Amino acid sequence: MLAKLKNYVELGVHPENSEEENNLLKILNIFSLMCIVLALPYVFLCLWSGQFVSLPLFVGAQLILSLALIANHRRNYTLAKVLIFITTNYSIFSLALLYGPESGFQTYYNTAPLVAFTLYGFKKLKNGIAFGLFYISSYFMIEVIGFNEYTPPVTLEPTVIEFLSTLNIVFTLLFNGIIAYSYSKMHYSANESLLHKIDENKVLMAEVHHRVKNNLAIMSSLFNLQLNKSSNQEVIDILTKNRARLKSISLLHESLYLQDNVSKIMMKDYIERLVEDIGSSISGEEKSVEINFDIGDIEIELKRAVPCGILLNEIIVNAFKYAFKGKDKGTVYISFQKEKDIYQLVVSDNGIGFNKEVDQKPESLGMELIDALVEQLDATCVLENENGAKYTICFPE
Repeated sequence: MLAKLKNYVELGVHPENSEEENNLLKILNIFSLMCIVLALPYVFLCLWSGQFVSLPLFVGAQLILSLALIANHRRNYTLAKVLIFITTNYSIFSLALLYGPESGFQTYYNTAPLVAFTLYGFKKLKNGIAFGLFYISSYFMIEVIGFNEYTPPVTLEPTVIEFLSTLNIVFTLLFNGIIAYSYSKMHYSANESLLHKIDENKVLMAEVHHRVKNNLAIMSSLFNLQLNKSSNQEVIDILTKNRARLKSISLLHESLYLQDNVSKIMMKDYIERLVEDIGSSISGEEKSVEINFDIGDIEIELKRAVPCGILLNEIIVNAFKYAFKGKDKGTVYISFQKEKDIYQLVVSDNGIGFNKEVDQKPESLGMELIDALVEQLDATCVLENENGAKYTICFPE
C-alpha cells in the first residue's frame, strides 16, 4: 500500500529536473491526492442529505485532479498546474456560493499561499504571488457577498451547515499541516542530500591529496636513489634541494589529507613541520640552529600555500646551509601573520648575511626561483642584509 502511494507521489519525477522541481512536484501530487481523497466525505454527505446539486462539483474535481496527476506522469507539468489551479479555485468559489459563506468552504482559500508557491516555486516568485493574490481576491469576494445578506441557492439545516463549517476548518488545517510538513521534510531531505554530497566530495578530495602525496613520495625516493649513487657534490646539492622542494609540496597534501578542511592549510602546523623536516634532512654541518616561530592561526588556500611553501623552503634551506658558515650555532626567526587582507612572511637569521656578488647573481637558480614565486603570489619582497639576512614578503589574500 505504501509502495503504491509512493509511486503516486513520485508521478512525473525525473532525473532531468532539478531537485527543487522534483520536490515541488511531489508536494503537488500529495496535494492532488489529498483533494481526491478528502472529497469523498463530501460525496457521501451529498448522497446522505439528498443534495445532489453539488455532487457533480466534487466528482468533477476528483476527475480533473486525477487528470492532473496523469499530466504530471506524462511530464506535461504546465497542463497539470492549470488543471489544479482552475479546479481548486472555481470549485471552492462555486461551493461557497452554492451553500453560502456560513458553510465555511471559503476557508480552503487559507491554503492558497502554500498551493500557489507549490505550483510555481520560489524561483518564479511573480507567478506564485499572482496566483496567490487571485486566490485571496476570490476569498474576499465570497466574504463581501456574505456581508450583503446573500441567500444561497441551496438551503440546509443549521446543524448541517455547522457540521460543514467544522469539517471545512478541520480539513483546511489538515491541508496546511500536511503541505507544511511535506515542505519541511523535503527541505530536510535536500539538506541531508547536500551534506551527503559535501561529505563525499571531502572524501574524494582527501583521497586525491593522499594520492598526490604518495606520488610525490615516489619521486622523492627516486631522488634518494640518485643521491646514493652519486659522488658529485654539485649533483648531490641539486638533488637535495629538489627533494626538499618536493617535500614542501608533499607536506601540504599530507596536511590536507589529515585535516577536515580539504581546501585550506593551517600554516602554523605546516611551517613547523616543514622546518623540522628541512633541519633533519640537511646533514654535513655540525652546528646548532635554533628556530623561533611567531605564526598566527592562519589558513590559506592551496593555490597560495604551494608557492608560499616552496618559497619558504628555498629561504630556510639557504639559511641552514649558508647563513652560519664559520659559526657553531645560529638562530632563524620565522613569522607569518595576517593584517586585514595582507599576509606577511618574515624570515631572518643572525648569520653572516648575503654576499651580494655571489648569492644574488642573476644566474643563481635559487634567486630566480624565489623571484618567480614572489611574482606568482603577486607579492612584494624586501631583502635586508644587516646582522644577517632578512626576507619580508607580503602578498594579498
